Amino acid sequence: MKRQITKFALCIKFSFIIICTFGAFKSQAQTTTFRVFFKDKGPVSFVKNNSLYNETLAIFNERALERRRKVLKEDSLITLTDAPVYARYVDSLQNLGAKVLVKLRWKNYAVVEVDSAIAESFKSFSFVEKVQQTREKMTTLSFKNVQDYFFKNSQNTSLVFTDNCGQFGYGRSFNQAQMLNVPALHAMGFTGKGALTGFLDNGFRWKSHNALKDISVVAEYDFVFQDSITANESNDVSSQDGHGTPVLSTVAGYLQDSIIGIAPMADFILAKTEDMRFERRIEEDNYAAGVEWMESRGSDVISSSLGYYEFTEEATSYSYDELNGKTSITAQAVNHAVALGVVCLSAAGNEGPNDRTLITPGDADSVISCAAVTPQGVAAGFSSRGPRADSLLKPDIAAQGLNVVVVATGTKNSVVNTSGTSFSTPITAGNVTLLLSAFPELRPWEVRNSLYSSGSQANAKDAILGYGIPDMVKAFKRAGIAISPLALIPNDTIQKVFTYILSDEFPSAAELSVRFKNESTFRQFPLKAGDTTYLYYADIPTSLFKNSVAEAFVTAQNSASARRMPFKNSEYVTLDPSRETVPCGMERNVLQKPDTLPTLFSTPFPSIVYAGTDHISVRVSVGDEESAELSVFNIIGQLMYSSDKSNRKGAVAEVQIPTGNLPTGSYIVHIRHGNSLEFAKFVVSR
Repeated sequence: MKRQITKFALCIKFSFIIICTFGAFKSQAQTTTFRVFFKDKGPVSFVKNNSLYNETLAIFNERALERRRKVLKEDSLITLTDAPVYARYVDSLQNLGAKVLVKLRWKNYAVVEVDSAIAESFKSFSFVEKVQQTREKMTTLSFKNVQDYFFKNSQNTSLVFTDNCGQFGYGRSFNQAQMLNVPALHAMGFTGKGALTGFLDNGFRWKSHNALKDISVVAEYDFVFQDSITANESNDVSSQDGHGTPVLSTVAGYLQDSIIGIAPMADFILAKTEDMRFERRIEEDNYAAGVEWMESRGSDVISSSLGYYEFTEEATSYSYDELNGKTSITAQAVNHAVALGVVCLSAAGNEGPNDRTLITPGDADSVISCAAVTPQGVAAGFSSRGPRADSLLKPDIAAQGLNVVVVATGTKNSVVNTSGTSFSTPITAGNVTLLLSAFPELRPWEVRNSLYSSGSQANAKDAILGYGIPDMVKAFKRAGIAISPLALIPNDTIQKVFTYILSDEFPSAAELSVRFKNESTFRQFPLKAGDTTYLYYADIPTSLFKNSVAEAFVTAQNSASARRMPFKNSEYVTLDPSRETVPCGMERNVLQKPDTLPTLFSTPFPSIVYAGTDHISVRVSVGDEESAELSVFNIIGQLMYSSDKSNRKGAVAEVQIPTGNLPTGSYIVHIRHGNSLEFAKFVVSR
């Protein structure tokens, strides 16, 4: 049965259209597009160090191979599946007038534009497995701009360096990050540096907006016009790059007091796969080709706010029974990428609130399927629901998707509110990017476990929001010990080095190892607990540097795990005694020697408690003989919890407050130590 569905949610019209037809050719010849599948990869066997092996190996950079090593054995890093489509087979098609639009290695086929009569003749070639027509029609996820613009009149304050740009000013984008506890990670210097995240979309006009123009884009490719320009070109419609640009900004954006992305220091790779002029089925093939390309370039994360389901009356839709996680072209592509170590994320769709309204590849077995919530943390009406066709619960996770702050495409400084799972998806991809920047060794299923176990519905996954809204501080702790980039504040006599060590418990040991000029071994400096939550420091005599840079690394361990930063034993951090270095996001005014700070209460962490959070922590600086006693009162003065037990490390005492049974509302915390009484507050939002 053919059908075309049109739905409205929040006055937004969403249509997801796709073709899955293997139809017979029409008797009257006409030019259209076809998939030509080949029987093999050519006459040369795939043997290590022979010509085909070396040609295949050349497709991948070292970053891709290193990522594959997390999930594959050394002798199977590349296989025949990775080999290129055999060039002479493609030449044979071109010699008969076929225009090659895209080639896909993993499924060994080419998409060509050719006269249908000529395409029919391809079936007689001995090397052709089958010929399959592609038909219209499919579309990207729709979204709506709420006309709520505001303009920045200040000079460009976009990010240029990864150090010394200060504390982040989120502007109106604060809520979409705070909902996930991301600002707390930013304040520790965790901003995505070192991770590579890819975006598949309809285009990216990133070079002209001040929030994006200085981001690290390592590569971009247009699969529509086969060039390296992903912004609008002369043949594009005006809206061509109007979706991918704001999607990218939720992760990469940096414009102080306007928009701060979830992982602005990461590296990015961009693929334009959607052609807004025609709405043709080939976009799904472009999508798969984009996944192949990004994987070969070393992407750690691939995020897409594209989805496919419906067809026009001229073709047959995917039936919901086919949304089983492995049928569609795109689902197969992302599943294969995940098997190679990439974390893939996809939008659940905007066809809610009815059940069984997912789109593909949000149904894929291994993909993280993303739902949308309102700024208050409840399910958005438009967010597509599961379960999947085989009753498996999808989507998997949720983030803000209503009134998300993004850059306004075509402007220099403007931001705008917009809505859709198109935006909850990249926000979640930013979460994953942060996690992998701190824990680059994590494999896709370990990333998923850390993310899902931190969700507000971690113990009660459903078909609306999956595991719910993640708490990224909790996700970091689930992954192990996280050690932030180093900050260095020099003076004439002492070099003050700071780092944040994020862990469920106080480290039993933490030290900074430094190798100075002309020294063959590292000297160890114990890291002491500072007054700010998770902050540690060491003082190094300036004279040891001999007016030269030094190499350093940090180690920390607790009862459950141990960690080194940088993660690889062969890598070190450079300490330059002549230059102050404070990673972006960190607040310089807290990077001081603890005995120069007043004794101030640390804000409860997290300060906003969402469903699924079972405790918060508070830390306070105390005297040598002091212990901390804590009491929690509700807004009308009733005592809700008290504790005289605290964990002590150096000058800091930590007390945990169980929050699982606390009702929604505001709470006041009293903490006593010695002769001091201090106050703070936190909010429970369910």
